[in-house]
Amino acid sequence: MFWNKKKKAALLDEPRAHHYTLAHIAFRYFCDSDPEQFFRVMASDSQAVVDMLWEKVCQQCEGEASVDLDIAELAVTPLKIADYPALLIEMPAARAIVEAMMILVVLTEPLASLEQVEKPSYRYFVLELGEPADEKEMTVFCEWADDNHLNRGEGCEPTPDAFIQLVASVVE
Repeated sequence: MFWNKKKKAALLDEPRAHHYTLAHIAFRYFCDSDPEQFFRVMASDSQAVVDMLWEKVCQQCEGEASVDLDIAELAVTPLKIADYPALLIEMPAARAIVEAMMILVVLTEPLASLEQVEKPSYRYFVLELGEPADEKEMTVFCEWADDNHLNRGEGCEPTPDAFIQLVASVVE
């Protein structure tokens, strides 16, 4: 989807390793190791998790170009989509194509049945900055399924409400 919003800054030629790794790998791997714990900890003490993951990302990306993003811009909001727990993660500003603007992780087990499931399933959605056209921003709606990055097509306006509605239309 395109909208009439001018680009704010020139895009970088390649995604920043720190930004990409945090959004597409670190949060996803932590969630995959224990989805229920991920949700509980992120809902109660997200800053500690973000700090820990950021430290690991910086170690992993050591030797990469210096990172020019402010991790303090990252925001985590617990919410529900239908009867499913969800976490919205707003990333620091995306400056290259495929960098995540927002992440929405949805447990696909209702809250009432979490205790009966050994490892709850989840879905991991990402709203990425897409290839701009005619000086207008574009987003791409993606999902990670196991280790597969699925492009679901054009995204929505990069606002939390629009992204939540888009994900809800797929999950419900």
